[in-house]
Amino acid sequence: MTGEAKLSPERARNLAEALAAYNLLMDEIVPESQYYRGKRENPERVAYLGNIIERAAARRREAERTTP
Repeated sequence: MTGEAKLSPERARNLAEALAAYNLLMDEIVPESQYYRGKRENPERVAYLGNIIERAAARRREAERTTP
């Protein structure tokens, strides 16, 4: 969780940080086999990590749009 503490929707400015958030998101998703064993996803955490990824992608699209 050391690197994770630095991630936030406002801070994830580059591809590496967005990919780090994506990897954490994929770790958070519960496979069906584990779901039936009682493991559940944390919806707030999934939304938080998804927001980081979405905002980083939006910033990238905006940068590409404004670059001549």
